[in-house]
Amino acid sequence: MTPATVHELFPDQASDVRLPDKGFGAWRGKWHDQVFYDRDLVGDCLRIAYAITTYLRPGHRECFPGEMSLAERADRTERQVRNCLHELRDRGHLEIEKSKRGFLILRPILKAKGE
Repeated sequence: MTPATVHELFPDQASDVRLPDKGFGAWRGKWHDQVFYDRDLVGDCLRIAYAITTYLRPGHRECFPGEMSLAERADRTERQVRNCLHELRDRGHLEIEKSKRGFLILRPILKAKGE
């Protein structure tokens, strides 16, 4: 099953469905490029965006890192992480949700061409 087929079959649950490992690296690379070429993002956000992808597991398009963990991995402060998460969200690169238990759920968003 290709990722496009998963999204066609489960449009409301696509992020909850385990996607095949094939294509994950390309998807992650496209997201890296998308964030990198957003000229309005500052360097800290690029570093934190990269750190986010280190928490993604092949076949999954979401991760659950804590702000402290992201800060340590990106060698930034928790405040910088919070600011950059909001910036990535506001620029359309990231969806942020809080779980019922208070954990962050981060979902990188791959924009359509031209967005």
